[in-house]
Amino acid sequence: MLVPAATKLIENNSVVNLDSSVKILSEDNSLEVISVIKDDKYIYHTNRAKIGTEASGDYYRKSLNTEKPVVYKYDDSANYIALIPVMNGNNRIGTICSIWKNIDQSNSISSLRNKLTMIFVFAYLVLYCLIYIFTNKVEKSVSNESQTKDILINQSKERNSFENKTDEQIVQNTVSLFIYFSGIDEAIRKAGNTAINDSIMDCYKLTKELLPADISHINLSQNGISVLFTDKSEQKSVYSAIAFSKSFVNRLSELKSLPFTTKITIHICKMLLLNEKINNEPLFVGNSFLDYKAIAKVQAGNEIIVSKELYEYLKELYDFEILDILSSESGKLIAYILNATKSSNELINKFESSSEWTKLMILLILKNNKKMDSNKIEELLKNSNLTI
Repeated sequence: MLVPAATKLIENNSVVNLDSSVKILSEDNSLEVISVIKDDKYIYHTNRAKIGTEASGDYYRKSLNTEKPVVYKYDDSANYIALIPVMNGNNRIGTICSIWKNIDQSNSISSLRNKLTMIFVFAYLVLYCLIYIFTNKVEKSVSNESQTKDILINQSKERNSFENKTDEQIVQNTVSLFIYFSGIDEAIRKAGNTAINDSIMDCYKLTKELLPADISHINLSQNGISVLFTDKSEQKSVYSAIAFSKSFVNRLSELKSLPFTTKITIHICKMLLLNEKINNEPLFVGNSFLDYKAIAKVQAGNEIIVSKELYEYLKELYDFEILDILSSESGKLIAYILNATKSSNELINKFESSSEWTKLMILLILKNNKKMDSNKIEELLKNSNLTI
């Protein structure tokens, strides 16, 4: 009962189900407090004043080391604290914390555990009934849909030539960039709607101004701005994403003081190009985001962080700082902070022994270096039989 409701709050910011669940549990006089913790902060608390504050205490920290519910005696009082992990697959996305008064002190912790067990057994039975009802509905739906199966198969055979393209034509390596509005939730609580709206639109306009329109696709979401770079040349997409990121960071000082911090991550991934468009914009499907919320905890606003996949492509061309991140929600992560490009001489010396992919990146970097001798670039192009 609590876990599904807490999951809905954490993932969709919907508190309705959780309020209903807490109201039912509050009928038990032994319940004192229920809270939900995400990213080490209370996002729900029966004491509303605690919402948004930092979750602390040894009991909470201990509970992060296990994926099972745990119960501890609470300080020196007769109360007990129960901590229940909220999981999404293998990832811990939050924690439910509840404090219970031990009314029956003759059988302290075992009495509480029995009570908690009964509550969660009851919740499981309710959930099982709901699943049974839903399954019956799905089975009826599937039965009806199966009657049209032959028709759908025939229609699929008659689709246009797009369906007949090879995987290489439909699936392409894409560079995904995300500008995360770190601290946006707190900013919404503290600043007025007008100030938030103006700041978001300032960031959006600056993004559009700096992007190469012919190879980029921009989308404004609730957490930030996502951009896909989709040039046929993978190297040009990568270079464009890096160049944009540096320009964006440099130009941020032109904007009025933002009530949140912008933090950039870049990832290279395979995306599926769909045979549909919205507002004449192509649609791509794929996992294009890093765990930007966990990374944002250690990332400065002027730092650009790339994925491990992109780091492997770029480690011979750029300097990096590598950070280990311990996240209560995602476990251990590694952040690759992109620093300066290696010197022109270093890049030229690496050129002959590099892969073709790296050679093209070196040529792009040198070509966009205003101090670089154009004759040297022509010489490298001629000897490699490459074009940029």
